[in-house]
Amino acid sequence: MLLGPPSWRWVMRAFESTRRLRDDARLKAMRIPLLMIVAEADKLVSPKAALQVAGKLPDVRVVRFGKESAHEILREADSVRNRAIGEIDIFLASRAQA
Repeated sequence: MLLGPPSWRWVMRAFESTRRLRDDARLKAMRIPLLMIVAEADKLVSPKAALQVAGKLPDVRVVRFGKESAHEILREADSVRNRAIGEIDIFLASRAQA
């Protein structure tokens, strides 16, 4: 398999699907607990759009990272990655059934 930059078709489809998701009224009815880990300095994905979607979800926990992190939080420096993994552990432990 060859990897490379996305095609223009892929980019157009990504924008279309993101727009549909962002505007989907079913977000407010979603009952699955969700953890969103958002890198506010992300230059690839819009953190503003992610936070707007989070505002529509009834059961979401948002963890924000600042300038110390970019797009791939789990591939950042140990301190960033460890904080993210810790937040994931806390979220799962708080939601796990006894």
